[in-house]
Amino acid sequence: MSPVEGSLEDRPKLDSGQIIETIMRESASVKRAQQGVARAEVQLRSARREAVPDLQLRAGIQQNRQLLEPEVSNTCRAGLQGFVTAGVNIPIFNRNQENTAAAKAGAG
Repeated sequence: MSPVEGSLEDRPKLDSGQIIETIMRESASVKRAQQGVARAEVQLRSARREAVPDLQLRAGIQQNRQLLEPEVSNTCRAGLQGFVTAGVNIPIFNRNQENTAAAKAGAG
């Protein structure tokens, strides 16, 4: 055992501004919060973009085994047939307001 050196009256000077800056720069909680804000902003941009109409295209070839003249012969089938479809979703009444509002709430 030995006596403690120094005085309790002579406390070190602390710079509160520097302490706060260090906490803001190195805190894991602050970094997680900043990542959450960035994620919410990305979701908001995505929700705003989804109000744009979607174009859907589909094409292909399929085998049609339907009998052409069933009363005459059981072997005459339609054969290969091709198809092409196109569709556009136009959000007249649905402008993705719910997802946009949810994304705004997450960003705020």
